[in-house]
Amino acid sequence: MLFERELRSAVKNALVQLYKVDVSSDEISIQPTRKDFHGDLTVVVFNLSKLAGKNPEVLGNELGTWLVGNEREAESFNVVKGFLNIVIQKEAWIRIFSKHVLMKIIGKENQIP
Repeated sequence: MLFERELRSAVKNALVQLYKVDVSSDEISIQPTRKDFHGDLTVVVFNLSKLAGKNPEVLGNELGTWLVGNEREAESFNVVKGFLNIVIQKEAWIRIFSKHVLMKIIGKENQIP
């Protein structure tokens, strides 16, 4: 999934900076946002809320605010209960798509990070 690795790393950084909580990448669950909600990727914050000592909605809002303020790919967010829905900036999608096309043209599509 595009941007999953970057988002997972950003959430990990946010948890350390905001709450002094260090989690493994495996503990951060990311999935595509459901079609009936606004967003591209969703961070499931239920399990993280216990570690951070916050209720899921508060944690989602604080993480979303941090991500939008500190990560250039994050355009906006919304929180629905324990789900943090992130909207990825259109420019980031264009940049990734362009990179994929270029790598395909030069025959290195299997080397795309």
